[in-house]
Amino acid sequence: MEYQRKGPHQGFWRLKANLTIPDESTIVKMVKPEDVVLAESMQVGQQQLLDAGYSANTDEADDEQATIVKAKDGTPLTITQQLAPWMTTKNVLQAAQHKAMLKLYGEGDPTGRGEAFSYLKVSMKDVFVREGEKKPGST
Repeated sequence: MEYQRKGPHQGFWRLKANLTIPDESTIVKMVKPEDVVLAESMQVGQQQLLDAGYSANTDEADDEQATIVKAKDGTPLTITQQLAPWMTTKNVLQAAQHKAMLKLYGEGDPTGRGEAFSYLKVSMKDVFVREGEKKPGST
């Protein structure tokens, strides 16, 4: 694609003149099922946020923060925002690279019964305790 700076279609992206559009079978070979599922998952997450009352221009978390618990303006992210597919995927990838730690049980568990993982990012400074136990020093 090329951006039209002049002419009747100024300000729009257009296909390059020498580009031929592939036939349907070629397109099917190019698009993997994983790509379709990824796009659908992101659309579902976006729709869930919109349904929960978040606008399309809601601030995302700052990548440079140690934990994803606050938006750029300093307000805490809600569980709904933290469970967006792009957030949980990023959390899992960072944990696999040993750059983050995950809270495997708790609010983000999709079953609500402790039968799945939540994949919410947790601060590396937090004390880790097993489910049902209390933090040391708490009453």
